[in-house]
Amino acid sequence: MGSMDRGAFSVREAALKLLSVRQRSVMELRQRLLQKNYSAEDTESCLATLKAQRLLDDKMFAEAWAGRGARKLIGRNRLRQELQAKGVVREVIQGAVGISSDLEERAHALKVARQKWKTLSKVPVESGRRRLYGTLTRRGFESSVIRSVVQLVTKGGNDDDERD
Repeated sequence: MGSMDRGAFSVREAALKLLSVRQRSVMELRQRLLQKNYSAEDTESCLATLKAQRLLDDKMFAEAWAGRGARKLIGRNRLRQELQAKGVVREVIQGAVGISSDLEERAHALKVARQKWKTLSKVPVESGRRRLYGTLTRRGFESSVIRSVVQLVTKGGNDDDERD
């Protein structure tokens, strides 16, 4: 076994260890391996092998990341930004983020808004609305969803939405 073979084995071992912690995008894994001072040649060879074996797949990664976003009540805009920062291409992002429906997005935003609104009981209503809008914006919800949800929650759309 030559020194290049040992390098290729070592980079594969490191890559599998990183992937055992959590799924990663191709770009993330490439960066991590290069940071560990593996050669670009060994790194690219390893990435190609992992892709061929379907152990590294940006589409599967993006879908898993979108599912994580739904569990954490994060909006589609933020998911798009996060996936883009991880080097996933736009078409793959659109496919993964587009899985969630407008109704799911609105339901998630409503849940976040109701929780936040309860914490704003001592704040003047107009200031509370601004804070609520900011919270939902930072969570990555779309502006049309935010407007309707803020209006519903701050007008007391349901009896349990009241800020007593």
